[in-house]
Amino acid sequence: MYKFIFRAAYAVPTNKTSDEALSYVTNFSVPSQGVELWYNTSQDFFAASSAVMLLGPLATISLLWGYCQIDRCVTLSPLETGKAFNAPVFAAAGPKQEVDEIIKKARQERVTHDRN
Repeated sequence: MYKFIFRAAYAVPTNKTSDEALSYVTNFSVPSQGVELWYNTSQDFFAASSAVMLLGPLATISLLWGYCQIDRCVTLSPLETGKAFNAPVFAAAGPKQEVDEIIKKARQERVTHDRN
């Protein structure tokens, strides 16, 4: 839109079409006024936010510390989670934490569900 307004304003004083007006070389000044947004950052805020951003991956990595030392296959099965929290239903499963062993030992346990 600015380009159109500029060419229209340039062509009108010469009484020519815009294509003819562009074929002549004329020097003139065009005052322009606008608003610019300037952003100044604070070095302290930048350092603090960078430190917080580094803490996220470090906290995630710390959760995986020692995972490679586990000598068995680990899944996110609800049975393994219940056994890890010492659920009374899985007390007969013994010290094994694998899903297959838990199912073999705790298969005969009767469980009720409260519908409320």
